[in-house]
Amino acid sequence: FKEYPGQNFYENLSGGYFQPKDGKISVLDFERAAREALVDMLFNDGRMGYGHTESLLQADKTNTAIALSEENHGFSSGKIHIIGYNQSRLVDQNTYEEGIAPVFKSKETLQKEVATNQEKLATAQQAESDAQQARSASQQALNTAK
Repeated sequence: FKEYPGQNFYENLSGGYFQPKDGKISVLDFERAAREALVDMLFNDGRMGYGHTESLLQADKTNTAIALSEENHGFSSGKIHIIGYNQSRLVDQNTYEEGIAPVFKSKETLQKEVATNQEKLATAQQAESDAQQARSASQQALNTAK
């Protein structure tokens, strides 16, 4: 925010409300985890000085999003990120996008796409090499004919 440069006053992070299984979580488990996280942030946030409560209840927040992650930086389970902000208060309003985030592809799917694209690249590079050789041969034939 403009009034707090470099500080994260738009994200509320919770951990320990769900356990991903093979990188996945059911919609029911997500709903339960999000509900429990919100209740704790609003009504049981004393150990955090009610910072989550204050952040979540700010009246000028016009954009809200909830996201999941399972990075294990000090957490033994998944994390819920609750993002809320008013775009007019941002230092750089172009930093944030509005709308629904696309579903991310799995690591395996991305690896398959990379392998397929590498094969296509190798085929295209071979076609380019063949075309350059044909051009060179044509140029030599032209020079000989002169």
